[in-house]
Amino acid sequence: MKQWLMILMLMAICCTLWATIFSKTIKVGDCAPLFELKDAQGGTFSLQKSIQESRYVILIFYPKDKTSGCSTQLCAVQEMYPNIPDDITIVGISGDNAISHQEFSAMHHLQFPLLVDHHNTVRKQYGAFTWWLIPDRVTLVIDQHGIIVKKHTGMTSVNKHIALVREIVINDHR
Repeated sequence: MKQWLMILMLMAICCTLWATIFSKTIKVGDCAPLFELKDAQGGTFSLQKSIQESRYVILIFYPKDKTSGCSTQLCAVQEMYPNIPDDITIVGISGDNAISHQEFSAMHHLQFPLLVDHHNTVRKQYGAFTWWLIPDRVTLVIDQHGIIVKKHTGMTSVNKHIALVREIVINDHR
């Protein structure tokens, strides 16, 4: 009897946790939740300010610094960087700390900021988790009105995330 009670309590906790995290999934057409985060150098990034100053803001939620998929994704974005118009802002966001971001950025010569979301506060606002509660790979494009106009989600589809950024950076500005 005690085992069944423990199992039921564990299931209730898991369901509550699941609902808390995933009830905030963001869709195309939604207003982007505003936030401020520190970058790797200690400066403050404000989404509201970036929306006001940019035609598009591209948020790249990635799981972890110094991993294969994340290196591939962010290095591909860096390769596009010379073609990125001034009215597009790109930022990477993960739960890694500032030192890890600095090392990762230096390792790959990244020219766009990596934001520190150490407690995954912003990731939770955007529902950027897999169903295993692992940080997911999510790329969002936000327009000058603060509306999410494009979104791609998927841990293993790195090339589709890269293609979404390329579409905005290159194709949309020809």
